[in-house]
Amino acid sequence: MTTTGVVRSWNIEEMQGIIDSDETPGGCWTLFHSVAVEGFPALREGQQVEFEWNALDNPMNGCNFAAIRAWPAASEPYVAPPSDSPWEKMYRARGRWYRQLITMTLVHPCCAARSRVNRASPHVVLGCGGTQVTVKR
Repeated sequence: MTTTGVVRSWNIEEMQGIIDSDETPGGCWTLFHSVAVEGFPALREGQQVEFEWNALDNPMNGCNFAAIRAWPAASEPYVAPPSDSPWEKMYRARGRWYRQLITMTLVHPCCAARSRVNRASPHVVLGCGGTQVTVKR
């Protein structure tokens, strides 16, 4: 549901705030990721905004509503353009996203000689000062 409201508060350190409107009595809790503006996602106290919201089953920060998307009134919500990353294009072409884990390990010079990579195993074993750490790669 889309409505118009006024930003009651915005905590720049916590990147969250509350928007007041007649349709959301008590306020609508808003997080930075729902702010649809180009650049830094923040709102100002007293700012007129349009926003989409949902009712919450359990109140959050004293509010029974949460913003899905919020943007300055009399403007269109910003939609980020698709990325030109070749990786993103490849994943989208496959029709689904894959989660990949990349682990980078910096080896202390004293244990570089003791570190070994088992080519048959997906693990890297590092040893330093009698300790052994196994890192999946």
